[in-house]
Amino acid sequence: MKGEPLSVRQPEETTGNVTAPSYNKISNSLLSRTGKAPVYKVPEGYTISMVAIKLLPLYPDYDNWTSLMKDLYKLNPDAFINKDINKLRDNSQLKLPRKISS
Repeated sequence: MKGEPLSVRQPEETTGNVTAPSYNKISNSLLSRTGKAPVYKVPEGYTISMVAIKLLPLYPDYDNWTSLMKDLYKLNPDAFINKDINKLRDNSQLKLPRKISS
């Protein structure tokens, strides 16, 4: 194929915009590595055991909800009235352990 001209391709134009769907595909596990700890907003009337039971499926490394509950308490002592594990403040923002599954 000597002597044949090479075809030159023009670069495609891009806008450089990131679309929302591609951003939304980022998993929780990747977000948790960015330095910002994942958080859970406590619904009104929830207890720490209710939160731990609800979140347990996201944490397969925990054997039971009570161990997750204890870690949530350790990470968030100020989310409890008088640091009492039985008195979780409504609408608290709980820091979550980093071992979250996606």
